[in-house]
Amino acid sequence: MALEDPVCRGSAQRGFGRGLRMEPQDAAAAAAERAGSASRRTREIADRLTRLASGHPTDTTDLRDAQEHADEARERAQASFQRAIEGHERAARSHERTAAVHEEAARRGLGDAEEHHRRAQQHRQDAVADREEAAHDRERVARDRRTEPTSSTERNGGSA
Repeated sequence: MALEDPVCRGSAQRGFGRGLRMEPQDAAAAAAERAGSASRRTREIADRLTRLASGHPTDTTDLRDAQEHADEARERAQASFQRAIEGHERAARSHERTAAVHEEAARRGLGDAEEHHRRAQQHRQDAVADREEAAHDRERVARDRRTEPTSSTERNGGSA
């Protein structure tokens, strides 16, 4: 008889469990912040479109605001990748500990030893998958940092 482990069985390979879940209050606060930011951005875009439609060109304030929003979005994306990296690393460690528990249970003769060995192997595979995801996210962050403009002069094509 196979033991059920619905919480973590194959989670990395199915794409679930990517990092720890946020506490409900944290998730709600983050969602509210994103919604507020999106609402402000929507109003700014609507205002800019109204000005453009009426024949008024985009001014330097609009451009500066757009750059600030792009910078904020980049920072949020980097923070998100960092949380994902940390979550993958935690998940990998958890899978390794769970594999060790299954191996110990098999060694002690608790339950079906073959099933414990199979599940330990699956957890080790999931740990490898999580570590690969963390490495992929680290590469993405490093690549983004190499390609992003580092100063307002560079962003403006050499003019201050």
